[in-house]
Amino acid sequence: MKKHLTLLIALAVTGMVSCKKDVQTGSDNTTPTTAANGKAAPDGFNFKTSNEVNVNITLRANNDEPLSNVLVRIFDPANTNADEALYTGMTDNAGNIQAKVNVPAGLSQVIIDPAYVGLMRNAIAKINGSATTVVIGGKTTFSGDIIAQAVTQKNRKIFSTGTQAVTSTQFVYPAPYTSASDAIYDDANFPLYLGVPKYKETQRANITPLMLKYINASLPESVPVEKLHPKYLTKKAVPTINVIKTSEVDVTFISEGATYQNTLAYYTYPTNNPPKNANDIKKATFVFPNTSAAGSGGALQAGDQVKLGTFEAGTTIAFIVLRNSWTGSSIQTDVDKFYSIDAFNPETDNTIKKHTVVLNDDVHNHFVVGFEDIARNEAICDHDFNDIVFYAKATVADAIDPTDIPIIDKGTDTDGDGVSDEADQYPNDPERAFDSYYPSKTRFAQVAFEDNWPKKGDYDMNDLVIDYRYKFVLNAKNQVVDLQGLYVPIAAGASFKNGFGVQFPVPASAVKRVRGQQLIGNYIKRTAEGNEAGQSKAVIIPFDNHDAVLSYFDGSYFVNTKPEKDKVEGKRVTVTINFNAPIDQSALSVADFNPFLISNLNRGAEVHLPGYLPTDLANAKLFGTDDDSTNPAANRYYLSPNNLPWAISYQYSVKYPIEGVNINDAYLHFNEWAMSAGRQYPEWYTNEGAGYRDVSKLYQK
Repeated sequence: MKKHLTLLIALAVTGMVSCKKDVQTGSDNTTPTTAANGKAAPDGFNFKTSNEVNVNITLRANNDEPLSNVLVRIFDPANTNADEALYTGMTDNAGNIQAKVNVPAGLSQVIIDPAYVGLMRNAIAKINGSATTVVIGGKTTFSGDIIAQAVTQKNRKIFSTGTQAVTSTQFVYPAPYTSASDAIYDDANFPLYLGVPKYKETQRANITPLMLKYINASLPESVPVEKLHPKYLTKKAVPTINVIKTSEVDVTFISEGATYQNTLAYYTYPTNNPPKNANDIKKATFVFPNTSAAGSGGALQAGDQVKLGTFEAGTTIAFIVLRNSWTGSSIQTDVDKFYSIDAFNPETDNTIKKHTVVLNDDVHNHFVVGFEDIARNEAICDHDFNDIVFYAKATVADAIDPTDIPIIDKGTDTDGDGVSDEADQYPNDPERAFDSYYPSKTRFAQVAFEDNWPKKGDYDMNDLVIDYRYKFVLNAKNQVVDLQGLYVPIAAGASFKNGFGVQFPVPASAVKRVRGQQLIGNYIKRTAEGNEAGQSKAVIIPFDNHDAVLSYFDGSYFVNTKPEKDKVEGKRVTVTINFNAPIDQSALSVADFNPFLISNLNRGAEVHLPGYLPTDLANAKLFGTDDDSTNPAANRYYLSPNNLPWAISYQYSVKYPIEGVNINDAYLHFNEWAMSAGRQYPEWYTNEGAGYRDVSKLYQK
């Protein structure tokens, strides 16, 4: 028999003493030391390292019309990389998303990002208890639990390319204003630091969903224009507004996709006598001192208008973006500038000198202008030309020359599912539209087990450790069509041969087909569809014996738990589930997924996360025996009498303890976390700072 390991898990003053095993007979009679109340954790605590948040999102155009089929991602504020979304969903016909999102425990805010031109980007939303409700867009620009981003000059960086930032151009405010102090609001509604001009019109223009659809089909977020619409960037494409009939011309703000507090200015010249260099521009007039939108470092709202004036036929209107020029009280002009006229821009490569796209929206009779506010030879430039988006409109019909201005893209929906091709990850498949991942597209979550249930284990939580990731394939109605689970066994610190299963919160009859399970034994029975037979809910068995996916060549025990032994790579098991009919995304919440270990090839010996119910095939006679205190009548499952579990899950993959080391000896705040029911040190397993972990007791290979 494998030697006994009498190890203390001092939760506060408590412990779980046990032995590793190679048989299931016998029991460790050592009495655990417990806290004063006799419990290692409060009753009802299920050792969850994540929380389920009910998220309610509404997207609106500025006239309060709903924005449908818009893809929205939700992020942990600590990681907003595009592939690290905690959740991805699509708005319905009413512009709404209602979702259940698993987030790391202790998280008080999330980032909600529609990535849709015309809407606030990366909105910070407060989590109130277990919910957050936000409206992005609409007549107030944003509302609900969104926290507006403050305007600050701290750490503000002035970008300069030397001579490019220096110009003899005189920058002025429109008459009769002469300075920021008299041209910009400074009151309770619009304090000076927001940079809202007094000369904007009092009424906002109506920005309709159709307008935004066209703009997003033409200049979608983070998609290089040269890839999607190369014709917009040809030399022939006109980058200016050329007036051919005397008319008043207005400029209307639509959106900003920038991190900088930029300034927009315009200048004019005779169309047949353009300036030869930037210094030939004698005067430029400010349009928007701070182009940042409300809640994103400024206060501009979609539809804000400025009348530029009346222009004679034969006049060209061109624009300048002054990068990060708004200081909070004035405009700094000795900064990088980007011009409508390509030749004036700083890049030496003529193929990337263009910074302005002008598009003819012939349905709404205006001209959309999009700017790129980063030098296009900089690595961080995304070339999407939507850092500032506005439109120019003449009050006289046909006063602006449309010659050589590309027609705006109206959007294409090849498969007819209601999602335009540029937003559709499956543009030729009407049954599928986009993917969502848990915990993200690139990261893994983790589940770890002690396998000696109903007896105590040594609590190193490494008898079976599995990294996993789920990919949800959804249609345009936010319904799951396919579900793919990727399971990677990384440790098997046991002498038992253990299997692994997952129960899903849908009936077995909902499953059309299951593929990819790795079964080498004969104790798992399956239906023709691939579900485990005899189950009312859908249950899959990714593998029935860890030897099939993780083992040493010599058959020895303790795979990847003893530092002195070689590390082996586990086989990646990809299980794909196709459903008979699409299932609402909210009905497939990861929080309701129920992973379990099958101990030593004994199908009835299921080890679940604390608080999770057994499957139909579990041996209920084992409940309440040995060291288990499961009591179905009290809805209590898989906990010892002093409230210790046999399994734990992590929002993200972690380093697990080496063989024979209690988890609380490796993770130094596990005790406080458990005793406080998760309120203290929710980051006990993710924080790599001093005092959080003893790395010598964690498997590091």
